[in-house]
Amino acid sequence: MTRTLDALDQIGCARVLALINQALSISGVAPLATTDDVRATRMDSLSDVDRSALSDLDAQFFDVVEECMEKCLAFAEANAVRLDWQRDGRLRLLGL
Repeated sequence: MTRTLDALDQIGCARVLALINQALSISGVAPLATTDDVRATRMDSLSDVDRSALSDLDAQFFDVVEECMEKCLAFAEANAVRLDWQRDGRLRLLGL
C-alpha cells in the first residue's frame, strides 16, 4: 500500500492521496503495519459514524479520480512507460 501512496504523491494526485489518507485515518489502518486480515477486521468493526464518513469520502473520490488518471497517463508518457490495456479492463505497465 505504501508504494501506491508514494506513486500517487510522485505523479501529483494530491487530491486522491488526501482522500485516501483521510480514509486511513478514519479506519485506523496504518499502511506499513496493517495486514490484509487486520484491515478487513477493522473495516467490519467500524461504527456507523465512521462508515458514514467513509461513504462521504467515497463520493468525493469519484469527483477527483478522472483528474488523477489523466496525471497518471501524462506521467507514463513523460517517462516512456508503455501501457497495455488488458481484456478484463485493467491497465498493465510494461516498462518504467
